[in-house]
Amino acid sequence: MQIEELRTVVEVFGKMQSALRRRQLGDDQIATDCTTGNDKPRMMKAA
Repeated sequence: MQIEELRTVVEVFGKMQSALRRRQLGDDQIATDCTTGNDKPRMMKAA
């Protein structure tokens, strides 16, 4: 993956995480599923 693509993916992922945190009051389970799902380990490896 190119550096630019990686930055974009990380940026989008960060925005998703922020949005999830803001919505967590009503969407605890969804937020938990998203933050512990397949995306997180993949992002950690990429970053």
